Amino acid sequence: MSRIVFEANYAISWVPTVADISSVTTTELDTGTDITDFVPKDGFNPGGTSNTVDVGHLGTAYDATEIGSYGHALSVTFFKDDVNDNAWDLFPRATRGYLVVSPFNRTPVTGDTLYVWKCASQEPTLPSTASNTRQSFTVDFAVQDANMRSVVAA
Repeated sequence: MSRIVFEANYAISWVPTVADISSVTTTELDTGTDITDFVPKDGFNPGGTSNTVDVGHLGTAYDATEIGSYGHALSVTFFKDDVNDNAWDLFPRATRGYLVVSPFNRTPVTGDTLYVWKCASQEPTLPSTASNTRQSFTVDFAVQDANMRSVVAA
């Protein structure tokens, strides 16, 4: 087992359609837009929520819980470019599609692991100005479904 870093391994794509988020085809991936180089090293935030349900009863002092609902608070920060602002142009409000991450291979191949979010973009937000800071914008996504154990299919 080797431990790897994010840099030069992560690939992030915006894919317009995916038939099955547990098994994304190479054809579907080929229709996507690679946005990896528009995302700063600290710019990807998959977020996550895991809720529990109280199932404790009066017969014990133990506060028992059971698995409840879960979700994602997905957001991505992008560089704001002055000429080729492809990421800005890609995400007007209510753009629907699939954010697909290949966590271990910049060029995913059949059998590779993927993280997939079916989502819609919110209106991009601009940061406050600051000295010695790159210009950027952040897109928050409304997530309808997700699969962190998806694979690349032929």
